Amino acid sequence: MVQSGAGSNLPTVKSSDFTAASQFNSTVKYLVIRSSQRASYLRCAAACLKEEDCKYFGYTKDTRRCELIDDSIVSVNEEKLKYFKRNGDSPCSVGGPLGMEDGRIPDESITASSFWRRHSTYSTRARLHTLGTAAAWCNVETEDSSWIQVDFKGIVTITGLITQGRGDYHNSWVTEYQVTYSDDAQSWDHVTDAFGTPVKVGSHLSHDKPA
Repeated sequence: MVQSGAGSNLPTVKSSDFTAASQFNSTVKYLVIRSSQRASYLRCAAACLKEEDCKYFGYTKDTRRCELIDDSIVSVNEEKLKYFKRNGDSPCSVGGPLGMEDGRIPDESITASSFWRRHSTYSTRARLHTLGTAAAWCNVETEDSSWIQVDFKGIVTITGLITQGRGDYHNSWVTEYQVTYSDDAQSWDHVTDAFGTPVKVGSHLSHDKPA
C-alpha cells in the first residue's frame, strides 16, 4: 500500500511499514490512544506513522473509524481482533543483554514451577554468574516438567539465549530445553522451526561456563 501524502501533512506510507495481523490465540486487546474518522485505511496508516506511540491501527470501512493503538494490554480473551501492526524494532527492546545478569530485570519478574527444598527465592538464582551456595535455580527432583519464566513487562525482541550450569561445587546443568513465549501469560506459543515443529535447544556440557 502506498499513500502519496499529497495535500496533507501526513507522512508517506509504504507497504513495508505495516503487516496485517490478527490475534488468533490470545486475543489481546490493546489501548486505543486516539480515534478519528479517516477517508481510507491508508490515511489511518499515515496517522499511525505520525503518532510516535502508535504500534497498531484498526480501520472500520463502513464507519471510516480509525483507531491508533499502542502496546498497553487492556484485556484478554476478547473476540478475534484484526488490525495492522507497525513494523520495525520493538521500542521495548534494547541492544545487548536485557538484564538477567545485571539486575535490570527485577527479582519479582522471575518465577519458576518449583524450587529445590521449597526455597521460594531460588528462582532469582537463575541469573548468570550467580555466586555462593546454590549458585543456580534448581527444581524439585520429582517434577516431570519444569519451567522458569521471565516477565519483561512489555514486548521485547529476543535474538538469543545464554544458559549456564550451577556455579558452585555441584556439577549440574540443563542439557536440553524448549522456549515458549506469550503476551498475556495465558496463551503460550513454542519457538518453532520452519516446519512448525517446536525447537529443542541443546545446552552446553559444562557446569559453570555460559554458552
